[in-house]
Amino acid sequence: MHPHDPRRIYRQQQFEGATASDLVLAVYGHAIQGCQSGRRKVVIRALEELIGGLDLERGDLALGLLRMYEYLLYRAREGELQEVGNTLRELRTAWEASVSSPSGPALHP
Repeated sequence: MHPHDPRRIYRQQQFEGATASDLVLAVYGHAIQGCQSGRRKVVIRALEELIGGLDLERGDLALGLLRMYEYLLYRAREGELQEVGNTLRELRTAWEASVSSPSGPALHP
């Protein structure tokens, strides 16, 4: 893609100023779309981003998510995208609830 491609510029502007929570939700959405369209590489890359974004210093919840993401990565590599997509939808719903709670998300920076 050309660096001055309008689609690329739009995507960059869309995420400028986004919170960490917004970015996590965007990655979830991207991964879910990848599952629906059968794009395994997209799903794998999104899961790798989610793993890389975890703050493991935050304790057991972050470690539990790490294990879940690693399992989903394994299943995605096996081509089980329906299972992965279903689980990611549930995780996204939980993340949305966490973001709207007074204490906010506790797993990512």
